[in-house]
Amino acid sequence: MGLLHRARWAKGLAGFLDDELGPEALERMIRHLEECPGCLRELELLARMQQSLARLTPAR
Repeated sequence: MGLLHRARWAKGLAGFLDDELGPEALERMIRHLEECPGCLRELELLARMQQSLARLTPAR
């Protein structure tokens, strides 16, 4: 995955994980993830990282 490609989709991946995408952006992201194994891998890594951080952060 190229640097420009990564930069273009990085914010969307974070928004996807945080459930912050609107309906159209969500649909675009889902279609993109179906066609782009690199972004799907990146999403999986981000999700694992987010889960690990959640386990390390004490509950308030």
